[in-house]
Amino acid sequence: MAIPASERGGRRDCEREAVGALVARAFGSGAVLDHTPEGAPYIASRPGVNVSVSHSRGECVLAVSAVKVGVDLEEPREQLTRVAGKFLAPEEKGRGELSVDELARYWSAKEAVFKCAGISDLVISEIKIDGSMKKATARGEIFSIFFAENFAPAVLAIAVKGTENGVKIGLK
Repeated sequence: MAIPASERGGRRDCEREAVGALVARAFGSGAVLDHTPEGAPYIASRPGVNVSVSHSRGECVLAVSAVKVGVDLEEPREQLTRVAGKFLAPEEKGRGELSVDELARYWSAKEAVFKCAGISDLVISEIKIDGSMKKATARGEIFSIFFAENFAPAVLAIAVKGTENGVKIGLK
């Protein structure tokens, strides 16, 4: 969903309004997005439903799932080149020179896995993405990664715990 400009406040207010609109669309007008003490989002009126939220400059996304899910929306930017050494695992660094677009895919995948894992002291460089960009591991856990290609130039990554067997991704 596009984040509309708002006269009432700044960018954060606009992001909150857009996420609120997505929550209302997915769960009804009375639904409220809340956060655990660790910062993970949830809908109190919908126990057992997992949600994840992400936004970039002009877009926001809400992932809704019966299984743990993480989502991240990232725009390719030069800053990723400067910080790549801090978020790439050694084997990922060994795959050669990565473009800003490729770095955005790694970053987005790792952020989605980080959110899905829910491990408070997990460091993003501990998350290892395989060469196919379809699987990741973090502290012995396996995650499946999916990319939605129709968000260009931004990268939208979705992570679920386990293998992709039976997982269906639908975008609205």
